[in-house]
Amino acid sequence: RSFDWRRQHEKQKREAERDAKRKEDAEKCRISAEEEQKKRREQDYFNSSHPLPNPPSSTPPPIHSVPQSRSTPSLNGIWQSKRVEMLDQLHKIWEAKWNVAADLVKDGKPIKYVDIPWIPLHSRVSWINELDDTATKKKKINKAMLRWHPDKFVALFGGLLVEEDKEKALEAVTETAARLFKEVEDARRLF
Repeated sequence: RSFDWRRQHEKQKREAERDAKRKEDAEKCRISAEEEQKKRREQDYFNSSHPLPNPPSSTPPPIHSVPQSRSTPSLNGIWQSKRVEMLDQLHKIWEAKWNVAADLVKDGKPIKYVDIPWIPLHSRVSWINELDDTATKKKKINKAMLRWHPDKFVALFGGLLVEEDKEKALEAVTETAARLFKEVEDARRLF
């Protein structure tokens, strides 16, 4: 009888250990999935188009007509400065993500498509804005050319790109470079 009791006790103990191991594995999987989902959300947030507010096409007439003095900024001026401020904040976030990708390159770690901070579609590739002076615009365009020219991009990331992501990344950098070249043509008209 003590032998049966011992066998039953050992069986219960093994089942309890298996259950504990299953719970531990399930918890690890849940945490890993949550971290992956969080990382994916952050990447999607950065890579997705975030519509920035554009100034209204026509402003309604004021209810009370108040003459504007020179010290009172116009509504379009305020709107433009807010838009530029938002773009600058987005650019700072993007630069931080670029630095993370550059650190991966320095460490020689494999680079996936999602590790590369792609420029959001609504943003200019060079990050120039309406309030930049000519010298600043030129500096920003040159910096973007060094980053997004396909040959320069391949020199930086090419050897470390994961094989299944290479084609997708090269297509994306070609599209980004085309956007940049169009920006350069537009900027030349303005210089």
